[in-house]
Amino acid sequence: MISPGYIYLIHEILMLARSELQYGVKKRRGKYVQIRNDALSFIHSEWFETLCIVVNLDPDAVRDQFLRSAKTTRKKLG
Repeated sequence: MISPGYIYLIHEILMLARSELQYGVKKRRGKYVQIRNDALSFIHSEWFETLCIVVNLDPDAVRDQFLRSAKTTRKKLG
């Protein structure tokens, strides 16, 4: 069984990725776009999938939710 501390850490990593997907939504360049691109790369990585599975989450469902959330934020800002 995984310890609560590791579960919390994985949760924080996933929430950071979700937050970073919001960056760069109004600008097309700069450091915020790079942060967003890094988050996009992460949510399509094997590591992301492993972290989700470890905490009993469906990686595809989490990824879809994160992307929907980022798209909704873009609409609100645009």
